[in-house]
Amino acid sequence: AVLLSQKYVAKIKYKHMKKIFTAVFLLMIFSSISYSQIDDIKKKSDNNNNSNNKQPDNYNNSPDDPCLSACASSAFEFVVDVAFQALFAYNSHLLQNSKDPTIISLEILPQVGYGLHMSNDQENVFRYYDLLPRLRGNLGAFSMEARLDYLFEANDSVYFNSFPVWNYWFGINIIPKDLFRLTIGQGIMYESNSKTAFHESYLGADIPLKDRLFVISPEGRLAYDYTNGIIPYMEIGARGSFRILNFNHFYAYLTGGAAWRNYYQDHEVAVFYGGLTLNIH
Repeated sequence: AVLLSQKYVAKIKYKHMKKIFTAVFLLMIFSSISYSQIDDIKKKSDNNNNSNNKQPDNYNNSPDDPCLSACASSAFEFVVDVAFQALFAYNSHLLQNSKDPTIISLEILPQVGYGLHMSNDQENVFRYYDLLPRLRGNLGAFSMEARLDYLFEANDSVYFNSFPVWNYWFGINIIPKDLFRLTIGQGIMYESNSKTAFHESYLGADIPLKDRLFVISPEGRLAYDYTNGIIPYMEIGARGSFRILNFNHFYAYLTGGAAWRNYYQDHEVAVFYGGLTLNIH
């Protein structure tokens, strides 16, 4: 009777967890120098936001075919159910068999950066400062991260001009034999300037070397505006980390990296950054 009760409770917990992850999954997928260079990015953001508020000429609010909708809904529910059963099984396998001490961990990354932007005429270079704090949680096959990208201008202007962007994503980790961790994430990029959210895709990896003394982390992210069919933000970069503290449940790394960014398919910025990676496991 006790065993049956435990199985029943486990089944209920699984159903609730599946509903929660399904909701998060759906949310992630369907979310949709007299002159300041930050103002240039803000102007493109505002123009794009104004376009979002316009209803397209071919807009059709007629309901879909109910039979087609029901079939699509059932098929999607079946695929999600199978996918999450496989993910939970894979997650259990990782938690039980992985030798990686950071398989369950919290990562804190306080980082600062310095950015450069070449003017369109290729004659002037504009400078930026960048605050890049990140917080990431890892639980076997699952990860979640929140990042603030606080870009502000470093010129002779008398006023403080900034462009803060928030990134949130939920990721699936693929960890073959503890050789590396490949993370495929889906989430949201939120622009504080225009108060607009875009769907964002993330792809990154952590490649440990010499018993995790060094870690190389290439990554890329892309935000897409489905309404206007443009890319508000794209980033490709990599960072390297060198371990300076090694305790049973805590690692500290010195981290440095570089990234290329493109805002609204027009404004390119190269960012060089450094800081710490703190891992509690």
